[in-house]
Amino acid sequence: MKQLFSILLLALGLFFTCSCHNDRNSRSKEEIILKAPASSKPIQMWIDAHANFSRFAKNEIITSTGGVGPLYSRWIEFRAMTITQLITDIRTKIKSINPQMELHFWSSAHWKSRYSVGQNWASKEYTPLRSDIYTETYHKTGFADQIDVFSLGAYAENVWKSENPQSDWSVENFVTSYSNYTKGACKVCGSIGTYAYEDRNSAISDAVYLCLKNTEGLMVFDISHVINHNQWSAIQEGIKHANSISEERD
Repeated sequence: MKQLFSILLLALGLFFTCSCHNDRNSRSKEEIILKAPASSKPIQMWIDAHANFSRFAKNEIITSTGGVGPLYSRWIEFRAMTITQLITDIRTKIKSINPQMELHFWSSAHWKSRYSVGQNWASKEYTPLRSDIYTETYHKTGFADQIDVFSLGAYAENVWKSENPQSDWSVENFVTSYSNYTKGACKVCGSIGTYAYEDRNSAISDAVYLCLKNTEGLMVFDISHVINHNQWSAIQEGIKHANSISEERD
């Protein structure tokens, strides 16, 4: 039996090296050296430990009005790279213990919002257009090749795209578009949050069907919702539907 190693990686808020100093007024300060991958030299910034963090780095990352500063995209890339390096280190450790052990990872399927928490679960071959958010080298932070199984969090109230055509947030959209990002770098299993459907059995069945039709498996979150709303039969119907389609193809 192949051993499975599932690990939930929490997004890191801040990851930096710092050293404490005392200025002439003996007030504590931190020197932060940001080693952004796209930068040829470190970005050195001073922050008063007693200051309001809304003035972080003199508006160079986030402005005092909440806008995007000139260093924002480089900070986003730096932050994502720390997450990618963490996952890479974990994979290396796991495989050194048992090469057959799998590293599983869960994340929201909405890739466009993941930059805000440092998660670039895409392949390094996926390159987003350069913008105020993404640098031209952001694609190097992709870590799809470092995980064995990706549980694609297709958590959305809408199951079908037709329910809200202008929105990305539907199970159907998530399970039919993820390959644009992962590009086959890892195995992908669809994951649904049944709390969004409660007693809507047809929605649950359809969501299960879509995951099994378009990905390599299914994860249902979580068992408490399945029990509390008696969703077992709805899940079973979705599995039967997917199996019947598969048999017809064969």
